[in-house]
Amino acid sequence: MVDFITSFNKGLEAAKQAGQNKREIYSVIDVLNEQLSQVSEGKLEIGIYNKAQPFSNLIGMVSTTADASKPVSQFLAAVNPLSESKTPSEIAKWKFDSNGYPCQISTSDFEFYCEDKAALERSLQNLLSDPTVGEKIYSVMRQKLKAGSN
Repeated sequence: MVDFITSFNKGLEAAKQAGQNKREIYSVIDVLNEQLSQVSEGKLEIGIYNKAQPFSNLIGMVSTTADASKPVSQFLAAVNPLSESKTPSEIAKWKFDSNGYPCQISTSDFEFYCEDKAALERSLQNLLSDPTVGEKIYSVMRQKLKAGSN
């Protein structure tokens, strides 16, 4: 007889581990944002965003675009929470594994594969040190502030 219970239990454990990994990844980004907020006087935040592509539905010869969008890819972006626009500026591409790790950070100049928290932290440090990324971040920090902000 096939032992489905063992497979079921393995799946539950894998799901728990994936949840822990994802929480750990987001906690690293939270720590990053706490430090960036302090040094930028609240004018900088890094987040994970989805690029979406309109979903096309072909019915016979007619093509319609639905209101719903499906995610195509993810990216890391800098945002100025104090600006009028709050438009995210992409600083790197981002890929999540279904298990959380490994995750991948890439630009046109480099790729980082992060197998664990320490690798993710190092990769984010390297990303922030890159001059091209620095230019994008500086531009975001200089966006016009909304009324009532410093």
